[in-house]
Amino acid sequence: METAIKYPLFNREKTKFNEVNRFLRMQTGDNTMKITGSGVCDRMQYIDPKVYIDMNDGVVKKIYDDVAEMDTFKGFHVLATDGSLVEIPDHPQARQEMEIPPNNEFETYAARARISCTADTKMDFVLSSFLETTSVDEITLALRHLDDLKNKINMNKTIICYDRFYNAIEIMLKTETLDSYYIIRGTTRMLKKEQQRMDKDKITDKTFETNLNNSKIKNFHNEEIKKIARKQRRIKVRIVKVKLKTGETETLFTNLPEELASPDELKQLYGDRCTVYKDYDRLKNKL
Repeated sequence: METAIKYPLFNREKTKFNEVNRFLRMQTGDNTMKITGSGVCDRMQYIDPKVYIDMNDGVVKKIYDDVAEMDTFKGFHVLATDGSLVEIPDHPQARQEMEIPPNNEFETYAARARISCTADTKMDFVLSSFLETTSVDEITLALRHLDDLKNKINMNKTIICYDRFYNAIEIMLKTETLDSYYIIRGTTRMLKKEQQRMDKDKITDKTFETNLNNSKIKNFHNEEIKKIARKQRRIKVRIVKVKLKTGETETLFTNLPEELASPDELKQLYGDRCTVYKDYDRLKNKL
């Protein structure tokens, strides 16, 4: 069974008969061993796909245990979280797994799922990924990534970047409970009063202490974070307005102090998050 698990990782995409027998002989040292392609398929039906997830997680942990040669920002891993919709095989079992309704004469339901990843923007590694039904929202998956990451890497040395679809006090609070850092590209609605105050005073970098009232907390997805918010009742958020080459102003929300990251460094860190789109290209179009 161990050999059957390893085989797909060494497959060079030659004919199955030649490829599997090359691998089998390499593993055993016996050049007389032979197995048919159907024999391989029969054995692989008994493999739980989770074994590959566990193997991948083990590799990630091992890599990040020794960060001496890794590309970081002042010793911090710079990650990016994002989500996307992906086409899946239009097969009855796949449709059932992803809760896709059956087609009818009035409407056709595409075979799609939601994929969400957290990637290291400096090293171009995907550290955490989920494939879910399209009914699961991106905030919920972002929170799951944080719980997944804390079991793999040192969150004290992590900065996670999010785009404007992740404007959530809940993500900020969850990140702080892990002693980690975030950078979120904001909208004009996010902490609107604080942004208006900055514009009025012509300030581009200021830290605010904002209230966590019940109207904000009730929209949280995670019950544990709700309890923390009700107990804490306040959160500090640094708001930084940066100029883009186009002349537009981008608003970034972060808990990184100024001594760790200047406005220009924050702009660069957020810009590096485009790495995650290359990872999606591999996941969606190549794999």
